[in-house]
Amino acid sequence: MTAVGAAIAAVDGKKLVENVKSEELLGQADELLRQANESYDRKEYNRTIDCCTDLLNSDEHPQHAFNLRGCAYYEQGNYDLAIAEFTKAIAAQGNFHLSTFYANRGEAYLKKGMYDHAIEDLTTAVKVYPDFDSAKKLLAEALRCNRREK
Repeated sequence: MTAVGAAIAAVDGKKLVENVKSEELLGQADELLRQANESYDRKEYNRTIDCCTDLLNSDEHPQHAFNLRGCAYYEQGNYDLAIAEFTKAIAAQGNFHLSTFYANRGEAYLKKGMYDHAIEDLTTAVKVYPDFDSAKKLLAEALRCNRREK
């Protein structure tokens, strides 16, 4: 517990209980995130989706949960659901891995043949993180596909 947390606990025993519960919930959320990542690595996408849904109910790690759930939907070929999840990851508070979320959504748009959207998202991913080689490759592919379509 931090010094501030200890000072609050000394003044009010109830705050100590709240701090312990918060730390407990964060530990549970971290465990859910670990399980979600492991199930994704084992290609157990339905389990991944379930873990991410539980994680979202805890209000911890929302960007990771939306992104990983989007990746699972993507792997299942559910590109519309994947796009919706990546959009939620982008909209969630903070900008942790923002370039990844844009690249993931851009790749899903690319799979759907929505090249203008793919180009927009992949361009954003590269602007946010200029050394993002896989996003650059996807952007080049989206541009080629877009030219062929027109």
